[in-house]
Amino acid sequence: LEITSPSNGDVIVHGTAEYSKIDAYLNEDLQDRGIKVIAVNPGQIGEIDNLLNKLAKNKSRVKAIIFETVGNGPQMPVLDIQAFLKLKSLRPLDPLIILDNTFPTNSVLNLSNYINANQDLKIVGIESATKFYLRNQDLGGIVFTQNKEILKKLQQKRTRIGLTPSISMINNFSNLNLSKKQFDKENKLTMYNTCKLAEACSET
Repeated sequence: LEITSPSNGDVIVHGTAEYSKIDAYLNEDLQDRGIKVIAVNPGQIGEIDNLLNKLAKNKSRVKAIIFETVGNGPQMPVLDIQAFLKLKSLRPLDPLIILDNTFPTNSVLNLSNYINANQDLKIVGIESATKFYLRNQDLGGIVFTQNKEILKKLQQKRTRIGLTPSISMINNFSNLNLSKKQFDKENKLTMYNTCKLAEACSET
């Protein structure tokens, strides 16, 4: 989000935040800077389209839209990525689109394919390295995009306000001996179990 240099009066659109840190960043840190933060249900494409059309009509400066592909929380909203990226209301706003694919990972939802198929849009994919890749042994994240301009900005911003990967994280990554088949199997099983747990909690 910071590579868009959001300032007073700019707009950030996001899905229902499931994490306290993300929620605090959006609704406290950004709003303290005069940035308008608007939440929308990522599971409702019509609701997203209506909001974007309204923002375009009002000539709002929408700097970024951030959604989880699958919500990592009790409600677990699922974004219809293909329908979302086809929305005509996206084009005139030209926002940075950030898609958090942490929960399903590429094992379940191949976000790279959607990014490659929509190179007219500025899309960044993110995943947590901590959870599935490093099995909660270290902290890290993965950011990927096909947009060279965005990639350059990400690299420049990281050297100023980001963190250099720790030695332990590099070592933990180097010691991963899982084949892609085994990695995908574990991720799919984790997602299946989480879905069943969410369903049980909802029924209770």
